[in-house]
Amino acid sequence: MKSRQAKELEYKLNLELKDKLNTGIVDVAEQIQNMIRMIDIKLKTSKAILTNQDEVFSDIAQQKHSIIRELQESFKDFVQKSENFYD
Repeated sequence: MKSRQAKELEYKLNLELKDKLNTGIVDVAEQIQNMIRMIDIKLKTSKAILTNQDEVFSDIAQQKHSIIRELQESFKDFVQKSENFYD
């Protein structure tokens, strides 16, 4: 059986790991948003004429939303599996 101290240490470690992972996921999501902003700016300043600009920007927004949702779901699944925190 695990001692009380071991359980407490495990609990604190899991909280800290979850926090660090969540921070990492947020960082990745922010990087994706920055890339999308850069693409948006490049498209808006491009000399090439886009006939379906609204469709392009709508598609980019949908893809961004899907990627962020997938990242959040993957992170949630990862955190819920305690075996991911053991060697």
